[in-house]
Amino acid sequence: MRLGAGANVSDRCVLYAGTTLCHDACLGSGSVAARMSKFETASIWVGSRNGAAVQLDPGTKATKDGMGVGSAPSAPREVGWCSLTPSSPR
Repeated sequence: MRLGAGANVSDRCVLYAGTTLCHDACLGSGSVAARMSKFETASIWVGSRNGAAVQLDPGTKATKDGMGVGSAPSAPREVGWCSLTPSSPR
């Protein structure tokens, strides 16, 4: 599973192995991310229908400079990835 910088996973979501959320993508309440699924930059998904998340906004496709296709010019932003690992007990 890979989560981009600013990706958001809300309550009651189910993410299966190989799921990728690009930066600023949002899985809203009750979403189901199918195995090996990819959620594009700044896309918004909520709930599920027939076992798949329902898309509310397609977002943008990421480009080499970290900005999406069709996005307004702005200062380039860092796009980082992080892997989910079990947290150690405190």
